[in-house]
Amino acid sequence: MCLVVLQYLPGRPEAHMVFHDEPGLETTTSWSHTAVSRIITSLRQLFRRFEGSECFDEKVADVLCRNTARPVQDTFDNFDDWIAQFCGPNIRWESIGLLWAHVEGLSDALSTLKYRQLKWVEGKRSSVVSHEHLHYTIEISRHFTAGNDLLLDLCRRHATLATLVYGDASPVYWNAHSLCVSMLLFLGLHAPVEASMPQEKLETPSFCVENRRFIYCFIFNNDKSMVTFTGRPPLLSHRYCSSLAPLDLSDSCMVSKEAIAEEFMALDERGWNTNGEIHANSYIRARFLKSYLFDEVIEIALGNDAHVTLDYLE
Repeated sequence: MCLVVLQYLPGRPEAHMVFHDEPGLETTTSWSHTAVSRIITSLRQLFRRFEGSECFDEKVADVLCRNTARPVQDTFDNFDDWIAQFCGPNIRWESIGLLWAHVEGLSDALSTLKYRQLKWVEGKRSSVVSHEHLHYTIEISRHFTAGNDLLLDLCRRHATLATLVYGDASPVYWNAHSLCVSMLLFLGLHAPVEASMPQEKLETPSFCVENRRFIYCFIFNNDKSMVTFTGRPPLLSHRYCSSLAPLDLSDSCMVSKEAIAEEFMALDERGWNTNGEIHANSYIRARFLKSYLFDEVIEIALGNDAHVTLDYLE
């Protein structure tokens, strides 16, 4: 499985994707763009390290596997500190998975329409291949680690791609979504420590906190969408979740602690931006508020022993 994933990466003879030079400030629209640029640089360094070796693929895979077995810390305030765990000499299988997610534009409803550094090699574009290789990187990573924020992010992107390739009603998507929920609960993103802190202490801008909130809200929203489509009970309930929505910050500011702090100062008391701009976080916040309300309706509609009174509805 490891060798299959490696053969289609940029720089390999059978590559399915090609990397364009790191974009400028005008095209660096999210932390994923910055991360992909650093991962590609790290991957090239790794390839050069074993260039000419008879066991090239095996040695590259060995480095990735050993790095993936190392624990990841998801409590950094700074993006650079967090992403350093997946780049340079620390490059891991989750890093490879992000490349497949990026080439497909699997991020959010807005960022997917923007510029991406990774492009398909002409004639080799295939969402099925992307889905398979993203699945491979997730399964390889899970063999060495129980979970981390980036791995969970890959799982939710993989589930999104499953809806596009196989449809919302397919067991492929159901399995992918259930993995998202189980890993989310295992990592505790549904009830983070900061959610129980006093409001004045909890709103300190932090990349990891905002990223974890975004992932949680994205999965929570998808869970309610599935209930609407299938009529099946949800896997997540607001009664057991205390995580907040991410602040209405722009994607581009997430790579800089100073930029996060600057935009944070311009938010209103409820966490919305006051510039009239619509970001990915704006969209996910609005969907989360709607999904949270809908979850209460779901309890009434699908609950087996619900006794709804007029006072409750009011």
